[in-house]
Amino acid sequence: MELLPTFDAYSDDELIADTSGNIVHMIKDTSTLAGTVDNINAVKQACFCILATEQEIHKIYDKSYGLQTFDLIGKDYSYIASELKRRIREALMQDDRINDVRDFVIERVKKDGIHLSFVVECDYGDISMDKTVKVVEGDS
Repeated sequence: MELLPTFDAYSDDELIADTSGNIVHMIKDTSTLAGTVDNINAVKQACFCILATEQEIHKIYDKSYGLQTFDLIGKDYSYIASELKRRIREALMQDDRINDVRDFVIERVKKDGIHLSFVVECDYGDISMDKTVKVVEGDS
């Protein structure tokens, strides 16, 4: 059973976060919970979950939660690269613990992918993150 992106493994009465939102269950992989995390590791996990969730697809989430990528398939590489940078920053900045998303490095992966590395600046320090998006380049 997959925990991402729908978190079907949680029942309604299980603890997902404390009232401050700082302590959450640690997702070991996409199907296993292992203990709890807080502070910088909780922010890192939140970033992972946001970036792993396609925006506006899963009814469990608010429409603004996640990263919208499906509409980029078939678009021009330069458009996809600039749009992903903006969308990643916008998606992550919704978390109040995140102060900035910066230092993007964008690389083409084979013919059909884009890899982005960046730094998430949060209340607890800086987190190095990356995201690879598979898209097929258009003719434009």
